[in-house]
Amino acid sequence: MDSQQFSVVFNELMHWLPHLSGQQSQTLRTLLERDGSLIQCLAIIEERGARMRQCLHCSATRIYKHGMSAGLQRYLCLECRKSFNALTGTPLARLRLREKWLPYLQCMIDSRTVRASAAATGIHRNTSFRWRHRFLADAKRQRAVPLQGIVEADETYRLESQKGSRHLTRPARRRGGHARRRGIASEHDCILVARDRSGGTVDFITGRGPVTKQQLSACLPKALAADVLLVTDGAAAYPAFATAHDILHEAVNIQRRHQNARRHPCPEREPVPQPFQDVADALQWRGQPLPVELPGLVVRSGWQSDQYACGVPAGITAYGRENPY
Repeated sequence: MDSQQFSVVFNELMHWLPHLSGQQSQTLRTLLERDGSLIQCLAIIEERGARMRQCLHCSATRIYKHGMSAGLQRYLCLECRKSFNALTGTPLARLRLREKWLPYLQCMIDSRTVRASAAATGIHRNTSFRWRHRFLADAKRQRAVPLQGIVEADETYRLESQKGSRHLTRPARRRGGHARRRGIASEHDCILVARDRSGGTVDFITGRGPVTKQQLSACLPKALAADVLLVTDGAAAYPAFATAHDILHEAVNIQRRHQNARRHPCPEREPVPQPFQDVADALQWRGQPLPVELPGLVVRSGWQSDQYACGVPAGITAYGRENPY
């Protein structure tokens, strides 16, 4: 539609807009929002298509534009004579209802359930379930660039789950169940997460049981730059991995550091206050001048005789602090 045709349609719409009922206005608003979401979605897809420089089928570089298909730019390869678009070879290929993709992604970001997302976007619950797996499969392919600088890595463990599988390799658990053994065993999946100081993050499912050097070698080298400093906990697999791949490594053991601090206190800390030896020491600590007759001062100030006998005045504890009582 050229500008002149748009002007005619726009003027006609503005003429009839005040005469629309509430339901008609809502229908028009919904239609415009859906079209706006579709345009925005197609623009995001075409950003990826504009960066393509080779065929997605044979990796040849002789490609050219070959018309439009379903709102997307179509390309044709001169070597294999196959056509493709920006979604070819992705989990989103041939997925319909593109005007509802962005609203559904927002539902996933908001952590809505499958049924709640289906109700919010107007799709069937089975479609919502398939879309969720399609979008998650595409997100799993997106990895950050090699992490730079100081990279912190750590692993967490979750009890393995075969939910949705039709062929279980073990007896079914009831309501999640529990591991048969205490601690980390072969029943737990290891999830490795690495993050640098700029916010770049990668994650991997390394396998079952405690993380090993072989598992780290299969995941981390392609995600780390050559000059990184890898900071981890005291697990034995990390030093072996760093040595094998010539990576600078620093292990941080918080529990051992606290134990060493208790065994070897820092000399720069304040000394522990010692009990007063006599009343004179207590008065000097409080900044009061020493009286000539201590027994008379005891009677006038109301100190107890048993406290005076042990050398601690009333109102002062044995460790040099004011006693509020």
